[in-house]
Amino acid sequence: MRSTAELLDGLALALALAGLGTFVGRATLEVRLADLELQVAERQRELAEAEVVSQVNGRLIRMLAKAAAERNDAALRDLLARHGVTFTVAPAPVGAGRPVAAPDGEP
Repeated sequence: MRSTAELLDGLALALALAGLGTFVGRATLEVRLADLELQVAERQRELAEAEVVSQVNGRLIRMLAKAAAERNDAALRDLLARHGVTFTVAPAPVGAGRPVAAPDGEP
């Protein structure tokens, strides 16, 4: 039969190993969490950049549509149409000299 001291030593060893396992597990989780946080930050940066590019694309499309309408440029209108951009020319308001072009589906 084991003595009380041996049982306490075994218990102390088991608790020490459990503590070590907990420490290693927590450290592993913290490293994984930090990695995930970096991934999320990178995705947020990519989304912010995509939003800026989208705004620039919209402005460019509106400018090209306006130029096509003002110059009655069939080649530019065809180029826009090949890329899925169609627009209608609104009649010029009374007193204004040029028509206004707005890509379809946009205000």
